[in-house]
Amino acid sequence: MCEGRDRAATGGASTFADYEIRQIYFAEGAQNHESDVDVHQRWKEQSIQELTADPSMWQLTDTAGHRKLNGFVRSWGWDQRGWSDEEIARRMIEALQDSRAYSALGYLEHRFGDDITVESNRTQAEYINNSQRVRYRINILQSKADFKAKLLEANAIVLYVGHSRYGRGACFDSYDGVVDMHGDQWGNGRTGRTNETGLFRLGFQYIAVPVEDIEHHAYHFAPMKVEDEPPPRERRHPFSRHENMRWTRRFLRVQLEGGIGNLVLARYRSPSHTYWGLRRERKVHLVLNAGWTNTISAPYDLGSIQQMACRTFCHFGCSSRDHYWRIVRNGDYYPSFRWQRRPSPDSKLAYFTSAPTNWKASYWLHHLLVCPYPNEGDDHWFRTHEYATRMTNRQLGSRQERMAFRIY
Repeated sequence: MCEGRDRAATGGASTFADYEIRQIYFAEGAQNHESDVDVHQRWKEQSIQELTADPSMWQLTDTAGHRKLNGFVRSWGWDQRGWSDEEIARRMIEALQDSRAYSALGYLEHRFGDDITVESNRTQAEYINNSQRVRYRINILQSKADFKAKLLEANAIVLYVGHSRYGRGACFDSYDGVVDMHGDQWGNGRTGRTNETGLFRLGFQYIAVPVEDIEHHAYHFAPMKVEDEPPPRERRHPFSRHENMRWTRRFLRVQLEGGIGNLVLARYRSPSHTYWGLRRERKVHLVLNAGWTNTISAPYDLGSIQQMACRTFCHFGCSSRDHYWRIVRNGDYYPSFRWQRRPSPDSKLAYFTSAPTNWKASYWLHHLLVCPYPNEGDDHWFRTHEYATRMTNRQLGSRQERMAFRIY
């Protein structure tokens, strides 16, 4: 593939016969594909044109694009400041012009230009770091079957960027164009395509999910019926409840007749149509059966993997440290798994995020590729990964970025 110069590394021409090859698998979660970036760009350009022609149009809610614009204005509180429509439109246009969104390959192309080789199908690329003497081969994945397969591939670097689904796992869907916001790809997977779409489960056994999320995405789900006892409240590890309800003492009884009540999976239906729930952040949540092993999504869950063979696992979904770190790293949950870095720091590498994320989690991949450390000693993987983490967090916290999340 690429036989040229690497200006991000040494900048000199090289031969690559003795370079180590490292395979990177970048799993794009649902609503995080390259086509979604194209949709965002078209919405941005159209919004700028409409705001220029009619400064009051930000108040419209008749289309999804208008509702999105209206939501931004209201979330920033601009509608409460007594500003004129012209002032709000001017500020919104400036914000839109400054906003950017990239896919994984799009961001790497933005940073590297001709120094990265991207295949015409845009599912593979190669970058050569002459300082490291490493050829990085980047592969884009979009199905949970492929995601699982790469977790089982020796020495692979597996990254996921997408939704955490309130701590249930990694969520997949394959499409070309606009993401479909309704259907079982947001739950256990589309009928006949459960090996490609839906959740690869990694989370705690019981997780509270807002009713509005189920209504919005319209997927089948597995609540806890009141005829069963509410989820047990352990006082020490291993917990079965997610952090968002670990200390809950009282649960609500939520009645679901018709509407989303028809989406309850048959084996989880309550004869009284009543399920355990709770109230958080002024919203009603339902307690769902989730888990990481022996789940309703099996064999697409962590428990179906006796031992991950990949060298690196990165879950860069929202707040993944809170959702999955204990499951992946703590042997109390899955003793046969026990995916810890000891005794060698150069294997079983894992990284998570501290808060809700966006496409900028891809910064980590860029910094891994440009790390200047030579490939020597027994801890090169660890040193390059730590460099990528340190530099990503520095970039995210910069005055230009001011992002809330960090890599952990």
